[in-house]
Amino acid sequence: MAAAGPQIKKTGKIIRIISRDEVIVNLGSADGIYKGQGFEIIKKGEHIIDPESGLDLGGFPFTVATLNASFVEKSFSVLRTQAKGFTPFNNFPENSPLVAVESTHINVDEDSIEPIPEPKDTKIVVGDVVKTL
Repeated sequence: MAAAGPQIKKTGKIIRIISRDEVIVNLGSADGIYKGQGFEIIKKGEHIIDPESGLDLGGFPFTVATLNASFVEKSFSVLRTQAKGFTPFNNFPENSPLVAVESTHINVDEDSIEPIPEPKDTKIVVGDVVKTL
């Protein structure tokens, strides 16, 4: 039996906001969406410009929310914010050494660092892009 390949991410749009916790998107079971599937809402931030060619390489994508499909129909799905509660993985204090993540830095010229600012408006609106996780 052949191994399953990587799952293809689906991209859709918010078509309706029904509450502070739920949105409807234009992706459904016909698109391979299933109940419980994770989504991220994406906003484009500052455009990245190639310093040599001057070409606009597009806006830097920021995830402004993560949601899960709570109801799936053929052509649309309802996405709901993720519930917060006890799980074996999130019951440690943020400053606990058990949840600390250490990153390895790369050797860069500190004067060349240009952080990318978050988009100015992170409010979620009809038409925002959603992607499966």
